[in-house]
Amino acid sequence: MFKPMLGMAAEKMSRRFRLSSQELRRPKFAPVYTNQAIGQFGAGMAAPYVSFYAAKIGATSTQLGVLQAVTNLLPNLFQVPWGKLGDRMQRRVPLVLLGSCIASLMYLFMVGNDSAIAIIGLVSVQAFASSIAAPNWSALLGDLAPKESRGSIFGAVTFVAGLTNMLGTIATGVLFFLGEGQGTVELYRWPFIVAGASGIVAALALLWIREPAAQARAERAFFYSVSFTGILKWDREFRYFAAVQMFYNFSMSLIWPILYLTISHPSLLGATNVEIVILTFIGFAATLAFQTQVGRLMDRVGPVSLITLSRFMLISVPVVYALAQNILWIYALEILLGVTGAILNIAFLGFILDNAHEAQRGEYFAIYNALVGISAFAGSIVGGLLGDVFSKWWGLFYGLGAVYLLSTIGRTVGATLFLRVRSRRSYPETLGAVLRADLRRLLSRPHRRR
Repeated sequence: MFKPMLGMAAEKMSRRFRLSSQELRRPKFAPVYTNQAIGQFGAGMAAPYVSFYAAKIGATSTQLGVLQAVTNLLPNLFQVPWGKLGDRMQRRVPLVLLGSCIASLMYLFMVGNDSAIAIIGLVSVQAFASSIAAPNWSALLGDLAPKESRGSIFGAVTFVAGLTNMLGTIATGVLFFLGEGQGTVELYRWPFIVAGASGIVAALALLWIREPAAQARAERAFFYSVSFTGILKWDREFRYFAAVQMFYNFSMSLIWPILYLTISHPSLLGATNVEIVILTFIGFAATLAFQTQVGRLMDRVGPVSLITLSRFMLISVPVVYALAQNILWIYALEILLGVTGAILNIAFLGFILDNAHEAQRGEYFAIYNALVGISAFAGSIVGGLLGDVFSKWWGLFYGLGAVYLLSTIGRTVGATLFLRVRSRRSYPETLGAVLRADLRRLLSRPHRRR
């Protein structure tokens, strides 16, 4: 019988990073850690390389654009009915298991497939399957984690997932480096095989989860009667939060199509492949370094202040990219963004769990992800078009600079709007008080030594 031993090892790792919550050591989280450790390792080996594989087998630029659009949009677009179904069933594991297994099987079907159209079709099915699992996975974590230690638990789970995902990405990089004819089509079969097999094994680990008892039927009946538009109409705080996040995400995604161009174009930063790889791993490492600390901080101050802080911090991205003189500027930015990455991984999850009713968590996550996914998709399309148009008018440097300026203005307005976001749950401390206390403690250390 399969035993989720890797989950136990992950829990020991979490204690090493001073995750002191007793809840973190309960056996019910071992399957969660196992699922993330095994599944994310496989995903890290394959997911970043699917587009490269499509290009290797002859995909056109239009086909690659469709592939990117499918990856960004479909996982979010179809989440609402699946989130609502999970709420009705009061069972998350079967839907997460179903979606995860279908998505993993698509990797196995990619092995040896030399048709770009077929790859797009498989990725489309994979994206649809992800929409089954995503809202129910978030709701499942909320069901399992007690309110007082959500941040620590989410931080630990995300740390394990991020670490193993990075290791998987490195493993494929080493495979390509050691293989004859680095990055040839034949080498891609092994990452796809590992990703497919590990995804299925990781999904089976969820069978060891004992889901909390269902809510009373009378209580659930009212919430099931509320529709998609009804939630947005009835829940003003959530509606405002979703609307502001849609605006911010649109402004943020305007520059996504041009970031790589800025980094790699010879007339701009002109980064080499090695420098791009280093940049990727700096981002991974910085987020992992701050993940558990941010999780514990969220338990003290709540997600709203952290989300607002991250919105203001992300204003720096278009500014730095527009002004950067060399790749070292971007390296420094990635270290700073490690904090925002850690916040993004857990704070939005915590906010929705604090504000959604327990019987309706899946649908709340689905609605939020769908709206934000649509806005990011639209922003990426608009940003790419503006980059092309402005570059023809004013040249590449100033054309891209104009897009960065628009994103900076939009992010600044959006971050200011986040100051009005409120949560239904109160927390014992404020972010300002915690930072002041930490600063006083830091300044007092030399005096104590004397």
